[in-house]
Amino acid sequence: MKIIFKALTGYGEEREVFFDAWDLEKVQYAFLKQKRILLSNGQAVDGKYIQQISPDWLRTMGWNSEHTLNTDDMNEIRAKRIDSEAYRLLTVAKERVHFLLMADREKEIGQNVKIPELEQPRTERREGRMKSLKELLPGT
Repeated sequence: MKIIFKALTGYGEEREVFFDAWDLEKVQYAFLKQKRILLSNGQAVDGKYIQQISPDWLRTMGWNSEHTLNTDDMNEIRAKRIDSEAYRLLTVAKERVHFLLMADREKEIGQNVKIPELEQPRTERREGRMKSLKELLPGT
C-alpha cells in the first residue's frame, strides 16, 4: 500500500500539501532548513511555513476526503500495520536528513542514496557493536 503524507503549511484545508514517501526527505529538509523545494508532483513548498508533517490516513486508505476518522477507522489502520510503517518511514527519513546534513552531503537529500552508516542496526549505532569475551578480557 502506498502511504501518503501531508504537510500543513497554514490553517484550513487549502493549506495541506500531499506527497508520497519519495518526497518525505525533501519536505523534512525544507522544514529543518526553511527552504523552498519542488516536489515530484510539481508542487512547491516553502519550508518556513510548514507546521507539521504527518501521514494522511484518508488518502492512504483511499477514503473520501470529507470522511471524519473514528476509532474503528484507526483500529483498521492499526490492524493493517499501516501506522507503524508510516511512522517508520518518517523516522528513517528524519535520520537520513540529519545524517546527510551533518556529513555536509546536503545535495544528496531526496536522491535515495545509500548510507551504509545508517544501515547498521540501531542498537549497534547507539551502543557500539557486541564484543566477545576474548576482546573484553585483558591479554594473558
